[in-house]
Order: sequence, then C-alpha cells, then structure tokens
Amino acid sequence: MSPNENSRKFCKINSSDISRSRELAAYAMLMLHKDATRSFRLAEASLKIDPNLMAIQAIDMALEHSLHNALYHNSVVHCLYYSHDGAFLITGTDDHDARIWDAKTGRIVHVLKGHKEYIHHAAFSPNNQVAVTGSFDGTAILWDVRSGKSIHTLTGHHTYLTSTVFSPNGEFVVTTSGDQTACIWRVVTGKLVCTVNHNDRIESAAFSKDNQSFVTASFDRTACIWDISSGKSLFVLNGHQKELTHVNYSPNGKYIVTSSKDQTAIVWDAQSGTIIFVLEGHKRSVSRAIFSKNGGQIATISNDHTARLWDMTNGQNIFVLRGHDDQLTDLAFSQDDEKIATSSWDMTIRIWSAKNGQLQNILKGHEDWVEQIVFSVDDKNVASASTDQTVRIWELNPGKHLQLFDHHNCPVWWAEFFPDGRHVMTLADDDQIRIWETRTGKLLYHFDYNGHYKFFCPCPDGTRFLYAVENDVAYVCDVQNGSIICSLEGHNAHVLCGAYSLNKKYIVTGAADHTARMWNAENGKALYQFKGHKDSISAVAFSKKSQYLITAGGSPFISKDNTAYVWDLSSRKLLHTFTGHTLSIQNTWFIQNDQTVATSDASNVRYWDVQTGKQKSIHKTGCCRYKNAYSVSPDGNLYVTTSGDNKMELINVNTGKTRHVLKGHESQINNAIFSQDGKLVASASKDRTIRIWDVLFGKQLHRFHGHEQAVNSAAFSSDCKYVITSSDDGKVKIWPANYKIMQQAINRHKQRGLIRQLTHEEEREFLETTNTSYSFL
Repeated sequence: MSPNENSRKFCKINSSDISRSRELAAYAMLMLHKDATRSFRLAEASLKIDPNLMAIQAIDMALEHSLHNALYHNSVVHCLYYSHDGAFLITGTDDHDARIWDAKTGRIVHVLKGHKEYIHHAAFSPNNQVAVTGSFDGTAILWDVRSGKSIHTLTGHHTYLTSTVFSPNGEFVVTTSGDQTACIWRVVTGKLVCTVNHNDRIESAAFSKDNQSFVTASFDRTACIWDISSGKSLFVLNGHQKELTHVNYSPNGKYIVTSSKDQTAIVWDAQSGTIIFVLEGHKRSVSRAIFSKNGGQIATISNDHTARLWDMTNGQNIFVLRGHDDQLTDLAFSQDDEKIATSSWDMTIRIWSAKNGQLQNILKGHEDWVEQIVFSVDDKNVASASTDQTVRIWELNPGKHLQLFDHHNCPVWWAEFFPDGRHVMTLADDDQIRIWETRTGKLLYHFDYNGHYKFFCPCPDGTRFLYAVENDVAYVCDVQNGSIICSLEGHNAHVLCGAYSLNKKYIVTGAADHTARMWNAENGKALYQFKGHKDSISAVAFSKKSQYLITAGGSPFISKDNTAYVWDLSSRKLLHTFTGHTLSIQNTWFIQNDQTVATSDASNVRYWDVQTGKQKSIHKTGCCRYKNAYSVSPDGNLYVTTSGDNKMELINVNTGKTRHVLKGHESQINNAIFSQDGKLVASASKDRTIRIWDVLFGKQLHRFHGHEQAVNSAAFSSDCKYVITSSDDGKVKIWPANYKIMQQAINRHKQRGLIRQLTHEEEREFLETTNTSYSFL
C-alpha cells in the first residue's frame, strides 16, 4: 500500500518565541567558524528564549570548540567557599591540602600545602585577598589568594579546629576548637588578640556587624558574647538544655540565633542577651540555624530529617520541609531569599520555595554524603561538596522537552528516531504512521495502516524505511516524501517482520507463510528463501557484521514452532536450531560481538552460543504492555527488565545476578531501553514521567514531567543526546538525555571566561538584525 502523498500535513508552529529561537540558532551555526564567541552567544540566546532541539544543537556545536575542566579531588571534600566577588572557589579535603580554583576557567590556581591533617573549614576575607583554612591538626593558616603563599600560621590551639570565620571588616579571624577555647587573631600580623574559654568544646562562632564583639556556641550548653579588644564576657546566653551546635548573627546585627541538641533553636537579643523566641518543633537535635538575607526568616535543619522555616516577627513555624531520607548536613538561602537548599546524608540536595515550602527540585548524583552547599551569586546554580571526592555544580531550572509533535488526536503507541536523527516515526491509535522532521517538528506525511500495522524498520543511513501492513508485500520508501522505491513481492501470506543488515546491502522479511526471504536492499530483487519453520516467522535479525541471520517462529495464538534458526549468510545453510521456548518468540538480537544470540518471549529470555548452538542461560522477564519493556545493553552484558511493582532490574547476562534495582516510578512501567552507548536507560511509565538512569551506578539522573497521560514508549537518538517519547495524551516529545550536563557545561563556559563578551556594537547590530529583545549576560 502506497503512502498517500496528498494527505501530507505539516506541524505549524505559530509561537514567535520558537521562531525567533530557531532564527538565532541558525545564525549561530552560520557564525560558528567565523566567530566562535559570537556563535556561542547567539546559541545561548536561542536556548534562553526556547530550549528547542535546534537551539540545543547550536549550543552543543559551540561547546565543542572549548575544553572544560571539572573540579575533581583525590579525597573527601569537606568544605567549599566562594570568594565574595565570585572570582575564586576554595575547597578543603582529606588529603591535607586546600585548593583555590579560578571560577571563570575552572582551573586550579593554587594548591595550598602546609596542614598536617584534613581541612574542614575554609573562607575568604571580605576583600577577597586573604583565605583562611582550619584543620584537624589544630592550626589555621592565612593565605595570600593571588600568590597562594602562606602569610601566617595561627598556632595556639591544642586540638582540632571546629570553625574559622573572618570579621565583617576583614581585620580579624576567629578560630574555635575542641580544646574549649576560641582565639581572635589579627589578619595583618597573625598575632593573637585574645583567647576565651568555655567549659566544653566550642562548636561555632560569629562576629557582630560592628566588629566590636563576637559570639561563641559551646557543648557546655551556653553561648557567650565577648568583647574583641579585651576578651571579656559581655553576656552568657543560658537557655538550652543540651550542647549547642551553631550560632549566627542576624544581618542587621540585632539578633543572635543558636541551635542545640535539645531539639530547639533560640533567638536572642544581641544587645541584652535575653531570649526573644524559642523555636520548638523538631524531634531530634537541631544542627544548624541561619537567618535569611533580609533577616525576616530563620531556617533550621535537624537530625529528624527535616528542615523548618520560621517567621522572625513572631517565632512561628511557617513550613516543615520533609523529604530527605537521612540526617541533614547543611542549608542555605538563595541570594534573593526565594529558595532554600538543604543537603543530607541521603546523598541529595533539595531545593525548596521559601514562599510556600514546596519542593522544587531534587538534585541527585553524589555517591556519598553531601557535606556543604552554597548558592551561586546569580542563584542559577548550587554548588555542593561531598565525601565522594567531588564538588558539583547544579543547574536549578528543570528539564524541558525540546520538540513537540502534536498533530495526534489520539494515543500514540510508539515513536522512534531514524538512525541519522533527522527524522522521527510515530505510530498512533488512529491507524496512521507519521514521518516528521526532527529539527523543525514539521509533519512530512502520513499514511494509513487500517489497524493492520505489522512492522516499521528504518535503513541504517536514515534515507529509506521498510514497512508492512496486512498483506503479502513489504515496501521500501524514500524518507523525504514517502514515495515507494520498490515493493518486495514473493511471500504467500502476510509479511510480519523485517530488518536491514547494518552494511545496508540486504533486507530480510519474515511472513506467515513460514518462510523468510532475503532481498537486495538497493533494488528489491529477491535473493534467497529460508525454509524450515513450521509456523509464522515472528522476528528476524542480522548479526552486526552481516555474517549471520536469525529467524524466530511463533504466532500470537497456539504456535507449532517457537524455535529460532541461525543461518550462515555466505553459504545460506542452517547452522543451529534453538528450541526451548514454549511461547511465541517476540524479539531476537545478536549481542557480545555476534558471539551470542538473545531470544525472548512473553515470560523469559534465553541466551545462545552462536558457535556451538548451546543455550548459555535463561532469565525471566517482567510482564509489560510492550515487548520492548525488556532491553539488552549494546555490549550484551546487561539487560533491563520491568516488574509489576513499578521497579526495573539491571541484570548481568552471564551470571543472572541483579546489579541494580531502579526505583522511582509510581505506576506501571511501559517501556525500558538502553542508550546506544550502553551508559543510560530510559523508562516510560503510566505515572506520566520519563526517567533517565545511570547504568554504572543505578542512579536516576533525570525525571521529565510534561505528558498529561501515560507515557507509552521511549527511545534514544543514535548519538545518545536525546530521548523521544509517545503518550496516551496524543503527543510525542523530544527531551535532552543529558540536559543537566549540557547546562552545567554552558554555565562553566560562561563563568570561566573561555569566550569574550560581545561588544556593545556587536550586541546592538545583532539585536537590530534579529529584532529580538534578548539581553546578553
């Protein structure tokens, strides 16, 4: 049946934003080899306006013109701190060294050597010229940021340090220690100004806004306010019933907040030392309390796995932030006080709205505890330090779909990319197959299959496709216009399956006449007929090197076959017969460099040795709506299968042992598939989400929301950069499989100064040319 060219329809995208974005992306691609900087800025502008596929490709091309370095460490990272001007980042680790990084280039500026134990605290002075590090060796060191040289080593404590803090004017540093003392040091000379004492470990300290006093919090259940010049105690803050864990001044300097293991935080009047509010509600130790930037709110974190937000005007609890699965380690307000970030031993960072307490994002990727977090100056990113030896930069904007194919008015059962990524095929409940242009979302044409669709197979080079409906003919068509190039005629019953060889020389078709036929892929000439099956042929596949062919038998009803045959293509002889399946074989693959064949039915998958013909192993598969809910990795060493409890398992093919259980979906999983490089798995679910999983660690990387009903299928592009999904909502969408990675690369590219800024003349010229109001950052 020929596709009806007169019935072609086009996706009309009327959005001015999308049109403008694509115009910018096209201009960026044209400028790539003329002016890489301008190309990057144009691509960035395109992405800002609308993150469509063309914009993503433009920025991807621009990013290839520069190299980026990551902030990896050789040991546990305990602390990180940005300089106040955003130019530098300092990190402290278990290897006894601190590192200063250039925030614009991401390169190490200095490795600060001098400590003899791990570094747990670091900070920059207000003028960004001096850094201080505090170590478990009981010393603090002041460093010249520009030269990386040690200025002064502050010795005097008898055991580990618990905090290091600069005064607001940068003249002093306070260090606190497990030896029950706090010391004030003059930055210029490194001389000790005064030493104050508690009756137990001092955990934290903070300076007053006027630089005249400082406050300390101790395990002796008290906090004390001290005069800097004399070291005399001004007030003792009594009120907590257990050890204090943290202390902080309000931005205006009028108040102090302390947190304690007694499950409370207390707000104090800094001028009189009297209690203003007791913040009660946590069920376990409160480990930290901080003021918002405007001083209107207080946030606390606790070992009860929650954070709480409090109103500073009345001390009332506004929100309880629940969701972490383990003890919280740190929290931070964004610069605009719109967001709160929390980190935890559960290896995640969570972003919350400070206005309504709603969870906005869960940042997953660390492989161990997250120790510390901080917002970037522009609030677009969060940096986190972890015991997994990494510092990570996170993009806060949620992932968006890049392209929408919305000319379906019914559920879409399947969608897939052509191998070259330039076109998309969709299969819908309205009995139509549609071919789309990937970059523009334009519908090129569609044709009816009248409820009798059998198979669709694109050519490896993406220029043609093979399909069959309910008759004894298969068609080879041109992808650009859908015209029939040749008809494969010769079967005596319905053609049920087909495949191209990877060398593009051959086509094989299987039919209900119990035979498979091989054809010349260029002209459709019949080459050979493979006989031997006792029932319909349900699946066919070429080996990757085009040396072998496998044909599998079975029918949807009671089958007389359920066997698979391996044929030698050079001799056309039958090599092996695989028996053992009790149900119709639905799918088959060559894996492990063509040394193994996998055959699957509705209940299990079997692995066979191509050389000996012997069965190697058998594994049960999950029960699901699609046969593609079971997928084998490209190297043939793993497979993913779904189960009825909304989980997936990554299983070793050779041993049958489960490597990872992938948890997260909240309803039936309809599809699971590996990326072509084997590093990712995409899953589509009835819970309306698409999830991307890291195969090596079994961790969820992305969760995409956007479909309004069940998601039926997911498929990767051949370059593994994109995922296409189909849904019962009648929509097909393309998503970035590595969206966060790309966004981080963009941010690093901008921040590290690897490209120059556009001049005002260039910016004005561009704005006039494109008639856009985009502002370059």
